[in-house]
Amino acid sequence: MNLLPFGVALGITLGAIPLIRPLAARFGFVDHPTGRKVHVTPIPLGGGLGLVLGLGLGTLVGIVESDAPFTWRPVLAWLVGLILVVLVGLKDDRSPMAPLPKLAGQIAAALVLVLGTGIPAPSALGGLAVPLAVMAAVALMNACNFLDNMDGILGGIAVACGLAFAVLAPPGSAVAQGAAALAGAALGFLAYNFAPARIFMGDAGSLAVGYTMAALGLALAPGSLAGGPEVGLLIGLGLVVGYPMFDLTFVTLTRLADGRRPWTPGKDHTTHRLQRVLGDPRRTALLVSALTLVSAAIGVVVTRLPLVPSLVLAGGSLLLFLGLGARLARIPSA
Repeated sequence: MNLLPFGVALGITLGAIPLIRPLAARFGFVDHPTGRKVHVTPIPLGGGLGLVLGLGLGTLVGIVESDAPFTWRPVLAWLVGLILVVLVGLKDDRSPMAPLPKLAGQIAAALVLVLGTGIPAPSALGGLAVPLAVMAAVALMNACNFLDNMDGILGGIAVACGLAFAVLAPPGSAVAQGAAALAGAALGFLAYNFAPARIFMGDAGSLAVGYTMAALGLALAPGSLAGGPEVGLLIGLGLVVGYPMFDLTFVTLTRLADGRRPWTPGKDHTTHRLQRVLGDPRRTALLVSALTLVSAAIGVVVTRLPLVPSLVLAGGSLLLFLGLGARLARIPSA
C-alpha cells in the first residue's frame, strides 16, 4: 500500500475535524436524537468534511509524488463529482432533502464520474455499460448513506474497503493513491467517531465515501468480459464492497416485504439488528468491520484464482451473506 497518501489523509483528517466540530454546531449542522436514532444527545455533523479534505489532498499528494504515469482528466472528473456529492450531502445535512432531488444529485455526480473519467466499458455489456455503471455508483452512495447509522460503522467499512482496493490497484497508480487515501482518511475520522462518537460523518461524508468506492471499483473493472480472469476480477470487486451492498439489499427487501418504501428511515438495518443481539455499539462496529474485511479479503483472493475456484469461493460467500440475512430477518426491527 502507498503510505504517503495514507499518512497525509490520516494527518489532515485528524487535524481538520477538531476545527470543523465547533463550526458545525455554530452553523446548525447538528444531528438531534429522534425515535429512529441510536444516540440520545445532539451530535455535530460535518466530520465528513474533514474526511473529504484528507481524502482529496492525500490522493493529490500521492499522485503528484508518484513516478507512475497518469492523466489529469479522470482525476479532475472524480474531484468534480466528489464536490457535487458533498454539496448535495451538506444541503441534506442542513435541511433534509426530498428523496427525488437528492437522487438527482447523486445521478449527476455518477454521470460526471462515468463520462468524465472515460472508464472502459465491458464490451459484453454494449450500450448498457454506462447506465449500469451509473446505477452501481448510485447504489454504493446510497448503501454507504444507509450504513452511516451508528458510531464507527461506516468509518470501519471504508478503512477495510480502501485497503482492499489499494491491494488490487496497480502500484503507484492514481487508483492506488486514492484507495490508500480513503483508508487513511476513514481511520482518522474513526478517532472521533468510534463509540461514543464526538462527531458524525453526515450525508456529505457518507455520500463521498460511497462515491469514492464506486470510482475505485469502476476504475479497476475489466474492459471486457471475454475470459475467466476478467469475470473473476468483476466478482472480486463486488465482494470488496459486499457488506454495504448486502445491507442495502437486505433493508430494501425487508421494507418492501413490510409494505414500506425502501427509502423510509428506520432502525431496521443489519447493523441495528446486530446491535440488538450484541447489546453494544462498539462490538457491533467491530463485528461489521471484521465482516467487511473478510468479504473484501475474499474478493482480493478471488481475483487471483482461475474462474471455477473463484466462482466456488464467491458462491460460498454469497451463501454466508444469505444465511446471515435470513438470521437477521428473524430479529424484530424497532
